[in-house]
Amino acid sequence: MTVLGLAVMKTPFIQTARGPVLKGTGRAARLNHKTTNKPMACYIEMIPLNSSFIRAAGHDGNTLYVEFHTGETYPHPRVPYSVFEALINAGSPDTYYNQQIRGRYR
Repeated sequence: MTVLGLAVMKTPFIQTARGPVLKGTGRAARLNHKTTNKPMACYIEMIPLNSSFIRAAGHDGNTLYVEFHTGETYPHPRVPYSVFEALINAGSPDTYYNQQIRGRYR
């Protein structure tokens, strides 16, 4: 699949104490629904980035998800889609993330 002319991959996420977190294992992860406690598969489409710090980024309409080469993925709630677009189109996604996103959206 392509978004904005870029290849994307689907990555499952899991529920943690910090909220939904992507899990880059390639296996289907399950997210427990808070009201029914029934597992359901949830996916965020991640766009791979050419970056030494960030592996991929995705947006679900409200939350920006950033997956790092360390394997950790952080959700950033209330990030506008325009910020996500700027991140994936930035000449240096690492610099853009550190200057425009990190510490601003929690």
